[in-house]
Amino acid sequence: MMNKLILMAIWAYAAAAPVVHAAGGGQDPAVKCADPCVPQHLRNAPATAPASGEALQRQALAKLRQRFNEADLDANGALTEEEARKAGLGYVANHFADIDTARSGKVTFDDLRNYMSKRRKQALGPGGQ
Repeated sequence: MMNKLILMAIWAYAAAAPVVHAAGGGQDPAVKCADPCVPQHLRNAPATAPASGEALQRQALAKLRQRFNEADLDANGALTEEEARKAGLGYVANHFADIDTARSGKVTFDDLRNYMSKRRKQALGPGGQ
């Protein structure tokens, strides 16, 4: 009887213990939750926490750069208002005249980044971070 209890305890512990990589020893991020009490959107949630602060800003800027480059169909490093609108970059298209400070009819990614930085500072007000 005691052996059965020990075996059951070992089995319960093994079932509850995290799955460990054979080589690395870390938790396997591919393990999926099958508990029906856990909402579907949380079952396969990433093991890492979402980015925040500067990391989130870097991710957003990288994504914006990617979208900008994809919209730049002629690969000249700049967007026209029409390219921005066709690519679904509504913010760029709607603020094009303000972003295009040189009035050249095109904006570079640096123009866009400078405009967004200026707008952010204005929104935060004096002494804002």
